[in-house]
Amino acid sequence: VFVVFALVVIIMMNRVILSRLLGLSKGVDSVRETGDLTERVAVQGKDEVSRLGEAVNGMLASLERSQRELSEREAEKRALLNAVPDLMFRVTRDGTILDARAAENGDLASTQTGPANGRPYQESPQYKILSAEVVYQGLPLVKQALQDRETQTFEIQVPFDGDTAFYEARVAASRENEALVMVRDVTQRKRSERKLEYASNHDALSGLYNRAYFESEFERVAKAGGPFPVSVVMADVDGMKAANDTLGHDAGDALLRRAASVLGATFRAGDVVARIGGDEFAVLLPGADSSGAEKALARVRDNLFVHNSKYRGPSLSLSVGVATGGEGCHLAEIMREADNRMYQDKQAKKAAAKNAAAGQPVR
Repeated sequence: VFVVFALVVIIMMNRVILSRLLGLSKGVDSVRETGDLTERVAVQGKDEVSRLGEAVNGMLASLERSQRELSEREAEKRALLNAVPDLMFRVTRDGTILDARAAENGDLASTQTGPANGRPYQESPQYKILSAEVVYQGLPLVKQALQDRETQTFEIQVPFDGDTAFYEARVAASRENEALVMVRDVTQRKRSERKLEYASNHDALSGLYNRAYFESEFERVAKAGGPFPVSVVMADVDGMKAANDTLGHDAGDALLRRAASVLGATFRAGDVVARIGGDEFAVLLPGADSSGAEKALARVRDNLFVHNSKYRGPSLSLSVGVATGGEGCHLAEIMREADNRMYQDKQAKKAAAKNAAAGQPVR
């Protein structure tokens, strides 16, 4: 009886427990081998083994959901990275570049850091310079970003095709001892900014500085405390109205450009030569005393003579005047004084021309 009872118990345990546990084990092994988290183990009954199977299926469902969410996040991350036209470097704290990547579509034609003519971007000369600059300039900022966990920025300039390409690099901590350096081409933006800055500071016709820049430079010198004394030369094109009336405005514009050429070639690099309106020009000479200013006027007249001797066409005539001020002077007062002397020069020329026409000796 005992033996029979034991056999019955063993058979029941095998049918009720062991065989079902073996089924659960096979189901888990199938999921492990296939990697398919959508599979489920068979569940029968409502005993402890069934609850164990339900727990396994619940775990598989959670893993499936986590895997799906992870895949979606990875897809979003790849889409985001590919939408950003930046060259990216993974850099360690000690300056080792772990890897670099560009947008998968390679749409970086402006800088050739993407695939160009079938060549990987890592082989382009710009990549080599950029990677070196990322380590040279970026390493201190990588350490700063890892310490403060705040984004750092710096700029990189790369010679390219006889010109300069500009890049903006952003450093962000990504891991404990690793940062992501994103390098963006900002060449077009820089060139546009320079064009706007040039247009805002220069006169379109003559190519000289405009009145606003002339006045701002005087204010800058005044706030910086020098160099003093400072002189201002005022110049005016003689016969401008007559040229416009008889020869047309194109001829008048040509006279203005010739005057700008003479004045621009006369003064030092640190002097501010500007067209302040109409046929009037002004030159700011920081650090020039009255003696230096008079020598500058002499150079204007000498260069004007040379210009007229080489130019085939109407003679260019300029009336000029100069004034000098010390520390604390006001631009308006100096310009007014220089303008008065320029007017005296113009009147003296008119008187000399009138006397010459009347046959009287020129004084």
